[in-house]
Amino acid sequence: MHTFLYRWLWPALLLLLSLAALWATFIMPDTLVRPALVMAFLFICPGIALMRFLRLQEWYVELTLGVALSLALDGILATIFLYAHIWWPSVIIGILFAVSLVGACAQILLLRTPPTVVVVTESAPAGEV
Repeated sequence: MHTFLYRWLWPALLLLLSLAALWATFIMPDTLVRPALVMAFLFICPGIALMRFLRLQEWYVELTLGVALSLALDGILATIFLYAHIWWPSVIIGILFAVSLVGACAQILLLRTPPTVVVVTESAPAGEV
């Protein structure tokens, strides 16, 4: 039960936090919780959405690397837009939303497929039969 909950926790958290930040950014931008939701989204979602595909064993390693990757993605995307002389924060947030939502949906699809088992057998060295 613990592994089942853990496997579904991150994709569900990514979807909920992404949709909450999307709501606070584009639908109700005058809400008081907008800064907290958007900052939580920017710090967690894009990196965790990509980091989960590495299938790391420890949750704290996954979270630490996910936050670092999120900050790196945020900075790289903002730098690209600045150097292109196109400053559209809503487009930057939209791209990060797309990365997060696609990553979360891909994780859910991967959870639905049964894991493949690879069996490795020893074979005789070349030349021996």
